[in-house]
Amino acid sequence: MSEGFASELSDRDWGLLAEALNALEETWIRNSSADLKEFVPSLSGPLRDRVLVELIKSDQEFRWQNGEQKRIEDYLAEWPEVTRSSDSVFELLDAECLIQAIQSSVPARGEIQRRYPGIADRVDLDAIEKMAEKERERLHQLAIANYITIRLLDPPTDDAQTEWQFTRDETILIGRSAEADVRVDNTKVSRMHGAVFHSPESRWQYSNLGKNGTSVDGKMAQEAYLQHGTLLQISGVGPRLQVDLRAEPMSPQSKD
Repeated sequence: MSEGFASELSDRDWGLLAEALNALEETWIRNSSADLKEFVPSLSGPLRDRVLVELIKSDQEFRWQNGEQKRIEDYLAEWPEVTRSSDSVFELLDAECLIQAIQSSVPARGEIQRRYPGIADRVDLDAIEKMAEKERERLHQLAIANYITIRLLDPPTDDAQTEWQFTRDETILIGRSAEADVRVDNTKVSRMHGAVFHSPESRWQYSNLGKNGTSVDGKMAQEAYLQHGTLLQISGVGPRLQVDLRAEPMSPQSKD
């Protein structure tokens, strides 16, 4: 996101932006598809333009991950108002170059020069390659994370009260019920509050099942991918669970 514009967003604007992005991302995670038009809020002016640009970047990333290499030109044809700002077009082009670099390789300078001669020289392909290398390594570590440890944290100290370890072949139910794999005895926790599983995209994923919801790294979410160190908080203010992803099992195991 443009740093200049980001500094101008009010708390309300940030909330609208986050709500639109979260809704789009959750739909992609749940359905492996989404219609961008359904997530563009009924706004006008610079805020709508900013939300639209962020939604396009997120939508394009999901499409490329799912094998659909939709180009910026396609989005601009659908949303021509974005072309009013050359900075917005550059931001989208820069983001697309990073997506392509992560998925395959950095685009050639000549290619982006042909497509966008007026702004191509602003794209720092060396910086994009460095960012792509880090992201490819992060995704590789997630892909080989065969084991997940879930820790129930003690409120005052953040020490682990209890921890459970599972493999990628298991669907893990979190809840208050005695039948839950991760049992959390708290009134804010539904009998079956959530499920953790390894998705077909080779990502650990959380699905909320509880009426009070779940915060994932500070954002209320129905569906979310998990990272190493992700913090799940029941109802946003209740018990907290920390996720540990590893390629090999922890030793000694402490699965209760």
